[in-house]
Amino acid sequence: MKKQVFILAGQSNMSGRGGVSWYHGRYHWDGVVPEECAPCPSILRLSHDLDWEEARDPLHIDVESKSKTCGVGPGMSFANNLLKEMGCDSPTLIGLVPCAVGGTSIEEWKKGSKLYNHMVQRAKAAEEIGDGGEVKAVLWYQGESDTESDHAAEIYGDHLKKFIEDLRSDLGLPYLPFIQVALASGSGTQRNIEKVRKAQLGLNLPNLTCVDAMGLTLNPDHLHLTTQAQVKLGQMLSEAYIKLQPSSTILFNRKLTKSQETADLSGQIYQDDPMCDFREIQLTTSTRKGKYFSNNCLLSLYQNSRCVVSLLMASILLLYSVYCYCC
Repeated sequence: MKKQVFILAGQSNMSGRGGVSWYHGRYHWDGVVPEECAPCPSILRLSHDLDWEEARDPLHIDVESKSKTCGVGPGMSFANNLLKEMGCDSPTLIGLVPCAVGGTSIEEWKKGSKLYNHMVQRAKAAEEIGDGGEVKAVLWYQGESDTESDHAAEIYGDHLKKFIEDLRSDLGLPYLPFIQVALASGSGTQRNIEKVRKAQLGLNLPNLTCVDAMGLTLNPDHLHLTTQAQVKLGQMLSEAYIKLQPSSTILFNRKLTKSQETADLSGQIYQDDPMCDFREIQLTTSTRKGKYFSNNCLLSLYQNSRCVVSLLMASILLLYSVYCYCC
């Protein structure tokens, strides 16, 4: 069964510091895993060595350097809540691809950098290894490091926009859902935190949404989210992902062919792939911009309209026959 793949990227609050505290000169994780983050056979993670294995916190334990102590992040809560929303009638394997690294700036994630290349490599590997998979969304929590510099905070929005566009292009998924988290904290001034938050909340791109972490409980370091805050964040991320999908149905992003990318999207129905019922299409008309329709729904509307026309024609002929008979 193909996996529905989600990329986890950004800084330490994505990799997870829930339950991590300073004790006797070093950081320790308390080992507490909430029920909402419990392992599940339907949730896998891509290891550092590019092997699929049952996912469990800490998800980033072999992705970040050994000098960093990982704890609970939002990934497991996200996946468990998504499975819950999908229901038992939708057997699915969720594949989590941990890529986050603590203490990194947006500049370190730009196209061509070590972090960027590593993330793209892991995402592509996730699509091919085992039974394969399809990248469905990026979960992104980053920006704390960019609050340390006035200049970095000022240009954060431009860098983030370029990062998203580059990643979608390099993965061949022009409408890949991108769910970012607006900062709850930062390592710089409050003024710069607000600058970065403003850029995050104000970014306007197709299939992009922002979850606001402000107000979630922080560890005593006033920088990292607590375990329970990470549980809540994971649930918020899954709800945000679901809201990006049409109606209440959880659909998944598919790579578009060149003809689909450039087609006139005024109602054309794509039927080149009978295994794919849905296509993510960003419509260009003002009344439908950003909406997504299913092939089946469009086809059904088309067929129903033909039936209505046929009935109208039959009624007209019947009335005409009655008129002629009476006359």
